[in-house]
Amino acid sequence: MQQRERGVVVDQFGSIAIYGPAAFPAERSILSAMVEEDVRDRIGRGIRLSAEFLDFVDPTAAASEVVVAVGLLGCRYLPWRTKAEFDRDGGSGETGHAGESVIVVPPRLPIKRNSIRSQADSLSAELTALLRREARNA
Repeated sequence: MQQRERGVVVDQFGSIAIYGPAAFPAERSILSAMVEEDVRDRIGRGIRLSAEFLDFVDPTAAASEVVVAVGLLGCRYLPWRTKAEFDRDGGSGETGHAGESVIVVPPRLPIKRNSIRSQADSLSAELTALLRREARNA
């Protein structure tokens, strides 16, 4: 499924990739930025959507463990801001290197599938922190 820079890809091995923009065009600033709270919310929604999809395609839970990974693909040039920083300064500031990508995984893998929903918020916070560190070190 694909819709204006967003999509879901599933392969024959049960891998699920959900993708979308790291930043939307700025509404309050002429410059865009990756807003930490938005990134965290999108990761959490992606984790919950993946759990729903797994329940649909594998109702007997034959796949009992999952690995979650997130990445910034070709967008590390965008500055990373918290919502408060973005509201104050917009997307201004130092940027990373265009075209560079990074993928992060939480250190505690794999994750029991039956606990993925209850861990969605903590996983999204952990993955966001890992992405923030990588984005700000670009």
